[in-house]
Amino acid sequence: MAAPALFGTAHGLREELGLPVELAVAWPWVAGVITGCLLVATAATVLPARAALRRMRRA
Repeated sequence: MAAPALFGTAHGLREELGLPVELAVAWPWVAGVITGCLLVATAATVLPARAALRRMRRA
């Protein structure tokens, strides 16, 4: 979500300062955070659905 703003800021600084501005992103950290969020989202979806299906089978 922040990538467009980061790239825009780097471009704007490059234009204003006339100096090379490098955008440094810690991609392994970004990948880890995304993976963690996907795992939490999957668990938050699967666990309640599994519990609901168990209740339905008992009835």
